[in-house]
Amino acid sequence: MNKEPRNTRRRQKRRILRRLLPAAVAISLIFIIAFFWLLTGLFNKLRYSSARADLDKYFKIEQEGQIPIMLNDEYTESMGIMKDDRYYVTMDFATENLCDGFYYDEYDDQILYTTASDTLVSKKESGDFYTEGETVYLATDYLQKLVNMSVMVHEGPIRLEIKNTWGEIEQAGIKKGTSVRVLGGPKSEILTDLPKDGTVTIMEKMDNWCKVKTPDGFIGYIENKHLKDEKKVTETPVTDVQEEEIIHNLRDHKICLGWHQVTSSEANATFDEVVSNTKGMNVISPTWMRITDTMGSVSCIGDTGYVAKAHERGYEVWALVDNFDKEVDTHEVLAHTSSRRILEQNIVDECLRLGVDGINIDFESLDSKTGKAFAQFIREISVMCRQQNLVLSVDNYVPRGHTIFYDRKTQGKYADYVIIMGYDEHYASSEEAGSVASFNFVQEGIEKTLMDVDAAQVINAVPFYTRIWDQEKDLTSMAVGMAAARDFANNHGIKFAWDETCAQDYGEVTEGSSKFMIWMEDAKSIEVKLSLMETNSLAGVACWKLGMETPDVWDVIDAYLKQ
Repeated sequence: MNKEPRNTRRRQKRRILRRLLPAAVAISLIFIIAFFWLLTGLFNKLRYSSARADLDKYFKIEQEGQIPIMLNDEYTESMGIMKDDRYYVTMDFATENLCDGFYYDEYDDQILYTTASDTLVSKKESGDFYTEGETVYLATDYLQKLVNMSVMVHEGPIRLEIKNTWGEIEQAGIKKGTSVRVLGGPKSEILTDLPKDGTVTIMEKMDNWCKVKTPDGFIGYIENKHLKDEKKVTETPVTDVQEEEIIHNLRDHKICLGWHQVTSSEANATFDEVVSNTKGMNVISPTWMRITDTMGSVSCIGDTGYVAKAHERGYEVWALVDNFDKEVDTHEVLAHTSSRRILEQNIVDECLRLGVDGINIDFESLDSKTGKAFAQFIREISVMCRQQNLVLSVDNYVPRGHTIFYDRKTQGKYADYVIIMGYDEHYASSEEAGSVASFNFVQEGIEKTLMDVDAAQVINAVPFYTRIWDQEKDLTSMAVGMAAARDFANNHGIKFAWDETCAQDYGEVTEGSSKFMIWMEDAKSIEVKLSLMETNSLAGVACWKLGMETPDVWDVIDAYLKQ
């Protein structure tokens, strides 16, 4: 009676188990597959990639013959070339990174390199340079004769490793052979392999990986665990070249330069008149010389008697030379080495004949194509000035995009003083009326110039004139001296109020169809500009032009000079 139900229960259990078995097997298989999947993923994650990087892509080689350049342990965007078993870099690369005294004379097909005391010339046949289209290349072995630098050539692909700075570096040995990878991580592609007992330069160390440079010029990553014997090493600099330092002919006091506009030999006689009210002025710059043809000739209306009288008063004389003859193409003069050299010699010869103390270069309205030739002119004439103990100063516009090619950085390196013409913010042909030299305009000129030139060399020029604007149908203006501007205002009943933005008195009046506007330059506005110069520790002030100021201006200038 009891056996039957028990057997029935057993049969029921077996039937249930038979039904559950496939599901249990399926679940077990799922777990097994998942386990192996996780195990495989973990294995793949830990496994080091054996893929090798495309080195042409890594070094950004896009054309056959391009040679990557490493500079001071960092690859640059610039590419070199090889020609006739010599290696070349672009002149732009050399100028930006190695030395900046180069000039390519496209007319005579030669390279000029100016030092503190000379200008060296390399002809095409020397092989020291090579041109390809508009790109100029300089041979690395040629550069090594001019500047202290080391050059190593690596293979696979060919690369140049250039160094011109040295210091303390961190080096380490390698415990066992390993791979240098593009990035830190086992999956990153391999750049190169390191043998056991090799060495690397450690550039940056992280938790598990470090950035290194190999002896053959690869920069990549290896694991920290492969490093041994880490140590600091002081690099040995290259000292093969005795590089010349340019010593500037600077004064140990603030400069106060007054420009004396001399338009004829007879006008030299106005010297006593224009200096009669000055206080503190220590340099006078008469407008004596001008370029007269494209061969480098100059006209000069200088007078030795004038120089003697200036010296008696304690003034230095910096003779001004300009390019205001509209019939003469300044580019043609400066771009040809032959005419440029003649010009330089003529200027210096006239200065020596007159017995002046310096030269003031006032080349205006240059175009961008003349920028490099103008820079070379400054380099070359600076050498002659140092040889003859002449101060070299150069006049410049307030730096803005359209005058960037005046290359104030080169001027600051080779010339003694860089003068900002801190006026003509609004000028005769301006489309709108405005200040000749507002506070913001002057500040902009000083701050931008100081980006390229040391403050001890920067002189800011202030205007001794004001523009009277007349807005009738058309906008016109006339430039007048300070007294004349004040007289005009009084005669026309113009009332002035201080303009905080411009830091000047402003006044206007409407008479019939005319509206007269004046942003006054006077002792008060000049004093604000001088305080800006003092704040920036400039070398001094220049004034355009003598004879247009009121006597009280010299009181504020004298106070500035004594600060």
